[in-house]
Amino acid sequence: MKRFIQLCIRYANYGMVISVLLIVRQLHAAELSHYNAKKIQYASQLQQEGKLGEAIDVLSLLNPNAKYDQAYIARVLGVFYWQNEQAKKAISELDKSVSLASLDKQSQWQTEKMLADIYYSEYQFSKAISHYQHLLVSEYSTSSDKQRTELASNKNEIYLRVANAYYQKQSWKNCLTYIRQFVPNNSNEKIQKYKLHLVSELQLSFWRPAEKTAQRLIELEPNHKMWWQQLIAAQLQQQKTDKALVNYALAKQQGVRFEAQDFKTLSQLYSQNRLPERAAQIMDEMFLQYPKTKTEPELVRQATYWQMAKEWSNAEKVWQQAAQHNTVHYWSLAKLQAHQKAYKRALISTEKAKSVISVPEYRLMMVRLYYKLSRYNDALAQAKRLNEAYPSEEVKDWIQYLKHKE
Repeated sequence: MKRFIQLCIRYANYGMVISVLLIVRQLHAAELSHYNAKKIQYASQLQQEGKLGEAIDVLSLLNPNAKYDQAYIARVLGVFYWQNEQAKKAISELDKSVSLASLDKQSQWQTEKMLADIYYSEYQFSKAISHYQHLLVSEYSTSSDKQRTELASNKNEIYLRVANAYYQKQSWKNCLTYIRQFVPNNSNEKIQKYKLHLVSELQLSFWRPAEKTAQRLIELEPNHKMWWQQLIAAQLQQQKTDKALVNYALAKQQGVRFEAQDFKTLSQLYSQNRLPERAAQIMDEMFLQYPKTKTEPELVRQATYWQMAKEWSNAEKVWQQAAQHNTVHYWSLAKLQAHQKAYKRALISTEKAKSVISVPEYRLMMVRLYYKLSRYNDALAQAKRLNEAYPSEEVKDWIQYLKHKE
């Protein structure tokens, strides 16, 4: 998205270069004093010859009295400073020209637009927004269809700029307000519009509109995996699990390649939406495509998903794999096996976990497992050892109970 914003700013700068040339050429000699008009013409000639520094010097020395002359010279100076990559001075001159409010309405509008564009390109978004909003409610007389079309086109472009500026400020509601008013003229502009729509809707948790926007983006860019991801995420947030599964399958059929991080994100989304079995299955696909992701933390996560889904055999298998990375996981494995009445396997796992669990945990588990295996003497021996070091009412009850089993 940042790259998208940068492209918009470059596009804005390109538009300013064109407007700069128009501004310089629009000399209203009838309104300018003869002396100042000649100086501006001379400066314009120097500018066209690539002598921007000299052109700036010529105009900087002028000290006009008439407000119109002041505004016009400041306007041209602002253009020259911008072309000379002196943004701060360009802003100062253009701001002066706009503040004087002495140009004809069309020139005033164009000058303020250039000022806003420079603020925008310099990432001063609040100031750019203020001027753009003023431009949107301002008009100037148009005498031809061409002029009317140009004004409408400029205002349409401003809606996009303001939306982008609010995006940078993370003001999502305002971003949505302005991007909705932007009318795209081609598929690229549609993509720009829907991108801003989607980001804002997701940030505001507007899941249903976000779902529709993601679908529109998929129609325009069917191979773009991000739109599929956001579509699935929006559907899961609405508990539309069946649709999310279908779209995941469609994305794969479309040839969208999911990276390892995409699989992780997707599995987490399924887990958050109470679909742990599907989350674990997604991780299997990740392990298959990206074997290096089969690390201890990811195995633990998958084992937990299988356990949440009550897929006990799968959970046991993955806990065993995790335990090969770190013996601490033998304890989780032992508890799962005990829960599943696999007492002999639980006994082996508990022994392997002995070094990473506390003595009371180890002894008490051994008591329970020996008891379940009808090995009452072994259970009693473990209970007595536990009582000697860590006496408790629970252990005493076990001892009394097991004595009657002898």
